[in-house]
Amino acid sequence: MELYSLSKRLRHFTAAPTQPIHLSSDKSYLNGRTDTSRFLESHRCSVVSDPQVPRREWDADILLNILFRLDVKSLTRFKCVCKDWQHNLGSPLFLKNYVQNSVLRLTGFIFQPHMYLIQSSYIRVETSGTNMWEMFLGGLPEDVYILASCNGLLCFYSISQEPALYVCNPANKQCLKLPPSSGGYISIGIAFDYEGGSIDSATNSAKFKLVKVVNAQPMISTDLRFQIYSSETRSWKMSNATCKGGILLKNKGIYLRGVLYWLGECKRILVFDVRTELALWILRPCAAKDTCSSSSCIGESNGTLHYVSLTKTLGLCVWSLEHYFGEWTLEYKMSFEDFKEQCELTFPKFLVDKSAVTPLAFKDWVLPLLIRGKDQVIVYDFKNRKMTWACSLKRYDPGATVFSHSMSLVPLNDA
Repeated sequence: MELYSLSKRLRHFTAAPTQPIHLSSDKSYLNGRTDTSRFLESHRCSVVSDPQVPRREWDADILLNILFRLDVKSLTRFKCVCKDWQHNLGSPLFLKNYVQNSVLRLTGFIFQPHMYLIQSSYIRVETSGTNMWEMFLGGLPEDVYILASCNGLLCFYSISQEPALYVCNPANKQCLKLPPSSGGYISIGIAFDYEGGSIDSATNSAKFKLVKVVNAQPMISTDLRFQIYSSETRSWKMSNATCKGGILLKNKGIYLRGVLYWLGECKRILVFDVRTELALWILRPCAAKDTCSSSSCIGESNGTLHYVSLTKTLGLCVWSLEHYFGEWTLEYKMSFEDFKEQCELTFPKFLVDKSAVTPLAFKDWVLPLLIRGKDQVIVYDFKNRKMTWACSLKRYDPGATVFSHSMSLVPLNDA
């Protein structure tokens, strides 16, 4: 019904069902205009047919305002209306303006087992609930090991005949093979800002950086160094930043506002500022210093770092940190007894007392949790104060990495 009504509206406004919405290639009018207004002007079209038929003009502002508010799944469906919609909704100009005017929405969480030969799985998050299926996102090959996720982009290692690192956008079915780099790595993080300026106008491709955490001197020192790949230079470089040794937990980097964060051992969090190439360790919230790594995780919401812990002593707590030189602020607290009661009322068969509960990831105040012993995954929505069952795992891998993922239409093109 949604697809039909919008298609009908487009045909009514244009008065010519076969007339395409032409994208202007003339850039002489772009001076002194914002990207959005330039785009709207280029989509302002008129249809002139028989002289006796009144000239009908329609303003694309309304239509574009609708399209910019839609999610990626809906836009993908709308490409099936006709060839004109498929062409125009996939054009570089539309994609660039859609990225600048739309808001990313959490679509799910990716479960990547520690073993290379075990396929990744996916938990989809929707307003109607959650469910799980074997992951095969768009053009993403099956024989991959996912290493990082950031604002719609995924980094994975191919375990096919040509082992290599790739960055892809599954929603667009676009993939970039990265040049080889020296040495191995401990963990990888993607640095990509979804907001304005994230697309290179020359290549119509996302501007991102990939950061590899490596051992400075393997077998000799545990100090950490950082190797950086830039999509603009299409090359790797070794940063001068060095950090005293430490072990990273859960093997995933959280990126926000130009900074990557990794949860580390000894009650610490590793910080790498991609812009200034500053590296340092910061402490977790003071009240959470006694929590073990299995009962905590880090995540992001509204451009702010969050630390989540769930213990019998503290209950379910969420702290936020605006800047890595700032102080932690307690944003949310629920006693373990209240958490247990809500969980058992929703899922009577789950005995929370006898089964430890592990926070797996955190994004936009949505928290998937594993009930160990039962191997059940539930999702807690803080905003709606609602728990939903997500999936049952036959055998959960303690070394698995859980990434949040948001579908986007960010383009990835070779130069």
